[in-house]
Amino acid sequence: MLNNIKIYSSLLVILCTLFCCKNKNNKGEYRHTTEIGKGLYLEVYRTFGSGAFGGDMISQYLTDTLNFRVCIGEFDNSIEHFSYINNEDTIEIQKLETSDGGGSFHTISKKIYDLRKLKELQNISKLEIETISDKYLFTNK
Repeated sequence: MLNNIKIYSSLLVILCTLFCCKNKNNKGEYRHTTEIGKGLYLEVYRTFGSGAFGGDMISQYLTDTLNFRVCIGEFDNSIEHFSYINNEDTIEIQKLETSDGGGSFHTISKKIYDLRKLKELQNISKLEIETISDKYLFTNK
């Protein structure tokens, strides 16, 4: 009896470890890549599928495939999405949300990033991908 309890406890710990631990370098299930400007691409991954219970969690990565890859963020595709406006040396990223479940969207946040600063990252071959931060914001200097 005591031996069975040890075996079941060990199996429970192993199963919890396998199913509960998430690899932070795992981007999720690859969906597609879209060119959003000359030499600028958006990689889309599904990180969590809700099935019939709601929208999927989607992660988006901005890359030029040579110099940089940064995580833009994650959103629930049933109520949110990102919008991109490429302006040669800058890219404007807007996070949009709907409050009525699919009708009109409104802007939650808007930032403009300097593509020259992003290209200086040279992180394309690194295992861990950096999340885009304000240090890459465009300034008129």
